[in-house]
Amino acid sequence: MAIDATQRKAIAAGQTLTAKYKGTQYSVQVIAGEGGKLLYRLGDGREFKSPSSAGSAVMGGSACNGWRFWSIDDGAPRSAAKPAKPAAKPAAKQSAAKQPAKTERPRCDACGKTFVAAKQLEHHRANADRLCRPAA
Repeated sequence: MAIDATQRKAIAAGQTLTAKYKGTQYSVQVIAGEGGKLLYRLGDGREFKSPSSAGSAVMGGSACNGWRFWSIDDGAPRSAAKPAKPAAKPAAKQSAAKQPAKTERPRCDACGKTFVAAKQLEHHRANADRLCRPAA
């Protein structure tokens, strides 16, 4: 889960942030740097000035919003499977009385082409020499 604004202020040296990227679990240790600034150390020892740059390193150099990429490790075990989504309710069938009546679409007598609106058929007939091709 992304780190929200209230959690950002509470991050301190000694905490661990975790992320799962392309099926692999990653962690970064928050450590105290010079002048009280926080640094983010990956498992391979590389240190970064921001969670975004640490996340970018994990992603192979792609731009990354570190606050969304990392989660605060609360020590709770992570389940391997995603939580199941509730089953969608089947769509209720409308009774024949509630269904809108299907209206016949306007159709060209010469070529059989159908139109959504009568105005389109009028245009088609007015320009029949260009638009109307008799059905084979």
